[in-house]
Amino acid sequence: MAGPYKNEFQPDTPHTDKTATPIAFEEVHDARVIHIFDGEYRSARLTGTFQVAVNQGPVNPESDAFYAECYWFGCRPGMSWPLIRLVSRCWREEKNYTGPVIRNIGRLDS
Repeated sequence: MAGPYKNEFQPDTPHTDKTATPIAFEEVHDARVIHIFDGEYRSARLTGTFQVAVNQGPVNPESDAFYAECYWFGCRPGMSWPLIRLVSRCWREEKNYTGPVIRNIGRLDS
């Protein structure tokens, strides 16, 4: 993944932010994704398409979260990708997706 991303939270990385929104996108080809119509990560309400992390197992209709290959304010939190919370029936999984995915969540002014 291109970009100035870091593998750990930095001293100025907020732990939560209700105003955070997708700020960077990346084109993927033949990827496993989840289209979220209502989701949440660190108090931010989310909609959009996220690439499912390689280590994520099956996601079924009862699933309430999944790991997404996405950064939070330019940082990957700890040793795993962000765990995005899902609202029941407000998401759809797609395999072999080609198109843009959300790659970073933050603030446009950050």
